[in-house]
Amino acid sequence: MLRVLVDEAEQVGLDIDLRIVDFNVLVELLDHDDKSDRPFDMMVVGTYGDTRAWPFRGEEFRCGGYEHLWNLTDACVFESERRMGQLAEEGRRTLDDAEALAIAHEIQRLQMELLPVIYLPVAPLGVAFHSRLGGLFPEELMSWSQGFGFNPTMFVREAYR
Repeated sequence: MLRVLVDEAEQVGLDIDLRIVDFNVLVELLDHDDKSDRPFDMMVVGTYGDTRAWPFRGEEFRCGGYEHLWNLTDACVFESERRMGQLAEEGRRTLDDAEALAIAHEIQRLQMELLPVIYLPVAPLGVAFHSRLGGLFPEELMSWSQGFGFNPTMFVREAYR
C-alpha cells in the first residue's frame, strides 16, 4: 500500500524520499520536545482505535496530546481542533449508542474539513507462531470488529489437543 501512495504522490509532482524506520524510532521522533525539527514532512503509521466500542483516541485529538500529529504547537490553532478533542472525550463517556454515533460523525465531518490526517483502513491480521496454534480467533469468529491485541483468545488447534 505504501508503494501505491508514493507512486500516486509522485504522479502529481511531489518528490518522495521513502524511508522505512523502526516503529520505536518513529515514536521517539514524534515524542521529541522540539517538534519543529522533525526530519519528515509526512509519515504513514499503523494505529488502531482506542477500544472496539469507541475508536477515537483522545490523545490524538486533544491539542498538545502526545498523538496529536498535525499541529505541532501545544495549543489549538483552529476551533475545529478544540472541538474534535472535546467530542472525542464526550464520545468516550457516553453510554448511548445513538449519541456516540452522532459524535463520531461530527468528528469525521470536522476531520474532512481540516484534513489533518487521512485514515486508510485495512483489515486486521492475526498470525499464529506455531502450526498447532490458530489465529487470534477461531475462524468462525474472525472479523474486522474483533480488533487487535486479544492474544488470550489465541487457540490450540483440535488436532493438537
